[in-house]
Amino acid sequence: MPGRRNKSSKGKKPIAPVRKRKLEIKFDPEARKEYLLGFQKRKQEKRTFGLAMQKLKDRRNRLEERKEQREAEKAQIEELELLKKSQKGEEEDDDDDESLVSGKEKEESDEVVTYNRN
Repeated sequence: MPGRRNKSSKGKKPIAPVRKRKLEIKFDPEARKEYLLGFQKRKQEKRTFGLAMQKLKDRRNRLEERKEQREAEKAQIEELELLKKSQKGEEEDDDDDESLVSGKEKEESDEVVTYNRN
C-alpha cells in the first residue's frame, strides 16, 4: 500500500501509508525499585567480600611475620650457643696458656678483665 488514493477525488494528493503502532512500554514501580536497589545490594556485597578478603590477607601477613620472628629467634639462639661453645673452647685454651704465664703477668691480665666488667 505505497500510496492509497481516495476514489472519489481524482487528482488529490495521496494519503500517507499506514504505520505500525509503536511498542507500548508499561511502567512497573516495583520492578524499577528492585532494579535500582540491586546496584546498592551489589555494591554492599562487593564491600563485604573485600573486607573479608582483607581480613584473610591481614591474618596471613600476621602469621608470616610471626613465622619470620620465630625463625630469627631460633637463629639468634643457635648463634649464641655457638658463641658459648667457642668461648668454652677459648677458656680451656686460656687455662692452658695461663699456666705458662708468670704470676706478675697473670695479675695484670686479671685487672684488665675486672676493669672491662665494670
